[in-house]
Amino acid sequence: MQSFDMSVFEQKTWEFTLNDKEKTKLHLLKPNMGFLIELERFIKVKNSKQSNLERITALTEDIVLKILNNNLENKEIDIDFIKKIDFDLQILIINLYFQFVEEVMANPNS
Repeated sequence: MQSFDMSVFEQKTWEFTLNDKEKTKLHLLKPNMGFLIELERFIKVKNSKQSNLERITALTEDIVLKILNNNLENKEIDIDFIKKIDFDLQILIINLYFQFVEEVMANPNS
């Protein structure tokens, strides 16, 4: 049987700068399958006419927290940091992360 070396595949990341005093740079990783499923559920809830603002806000904060904590540096971001980010900026972070994921999935070997 032929061998397989996963180390030859480059790990794609999305460089993200926090708005903290140090302007910390994170290298966000692509999501695993479980997180992808969670992202898909988030989109369904966000687009549902039965969702209320409180539920969407909580889900948005949770998704942004998971996105930012999925980083190469293993830096832990807490929910208090996320709550200080404007809601529209949180949505932008999610949308840009989706773009990153789509690019990686379109060409997983590059």
